[in-house]
Amino acid sequence: MLVGDEPHLPYDRPPLSKELLAGEWEPDRAALRRAPYEDLDLDWRLERRAVRLDLGRRAVELHDGERLDFDGLVVATGAAPRTLRGAPPLAGVFTLRTLDDCLAIREVLASKPRVVVVGAGFIGSEVAATCRRLDLDVTVVEALPVPLVHALGPVMGEACARLHLDHGVDLRCGVTVEGLEGDGRVERVRLGDGTAVDADLVVVGIGVAPRHGVAGGVRPGPRRRRGLRRDPARGSRRRRGR
Repeated sequence: MLVGDEPHLPYDRPPLSKELLAGEWEPDRAALRRAPYEDLDLDWRLERRAVRLDLGRRAVELHDGERLDFDGLVVATGAAPRTLRGAPPLAGVFTLRTLDDCLAIREVLASKPRVVVVGAGFIGSEVAATCRRLDLDVTVVEALPVPLVHALGPVMGEACARLHLDHGVDLRCGVTVEGLEGDGRVERVRLGDGTAVDADLVVVGIGVAPRHGVAGGVRPGPRRRRGLRRDPARGSRRRRGR
């Protein structure tokens, strides 16, 4: 039995910021499995969320009240994109994590918007590169001195910065986002250095946070740790936070 909160069968995520976003692929090409799923004898629960885990009774409760008994359990809830704290709910502001996110952004790209990408990590850099391939105006805002410095180090980060600049990206490093402005729809991004960037589309790529809301028995653990920790006294598992 497989429970997932998306309506789609499993798919590959890397193309979401590249081929699918560019319109070079349609969603079926990102399918994770080509062979029929019937061969796996899976009982699907799509568009369903697990909200409570009862290890004592070996059961998972879904958001609609259904209770699923199990002999073995795999918790693979992944992570959720971080959002800009305090940002107003404006149209035209997206994170990119799911196939539906990708298709929604792709629809906006068809109107040739001015794009601002917040965060120059892997997702932000790939989105910026894809948008430049579509000949769009792209500004990337990164709080750190160079892109990808934590992942690749300063030397490779400088190389990535030059790559962005060579391809026409307006790269602004060492500056934070102070706020988003607009009347119902995003119109500009206000930066910490006092400047503002006009925008019709904002894609926020500032990292992810673990999704640990699977169950009442799953709680954030000590900082700088990950995974599920067994608590023998309570008969439950608690997720380790970062």
